[in-house]
Amino acid sequence: MRSIAFFISILVCFELTLGQNLESCNLLSASVARDSLAIKSVEYLQAQPASPHRLNWNKRTTIGFGIMVLSAALGLYCHNQAEQAYRDYLHCGSYQRMQRLFARAQRYDRLTGWAYGVMEVGFVITVFSFDRSK
Repeated sequence: MRSIAFFISILVCFELTLGQNLESCNLLSASVARDSLAIKSVEYLQAQPASPHRLNWNKRTTIGFGIMVLSAALGLYCHNQAEQAYRDYLHCGSYQRMQRLFARAQRYDRLTGWAYGVMEVGFVITVFSFDRSK
């Protein structure tokens, strides 16, 4: 876009001067003077040492991460227990034992849901603990 404007300014300069000398037209020097990439200070070119990247683990981050990991482990354990209880329920012959196994599978399924919900809360606490606007 800038080159098109520069080309148009040169054409206008030629039309205005009608064959006069190109240096008398100031449009060429004006477009060169507006260079936005010019280095204004040599200090910008000096290499700055990179600061080491560190995670800022504060108290909320540790608590959120701990809640997340522990509840995920509990959820996985409860999920496996519920699956095992349901498999036993499917292959059981006694009606009373089937009722107990099905109730156990339901209980572990509820615990799995709660554990995964708490894991989400721990994740949210961990994510918002990195907010430095406070």
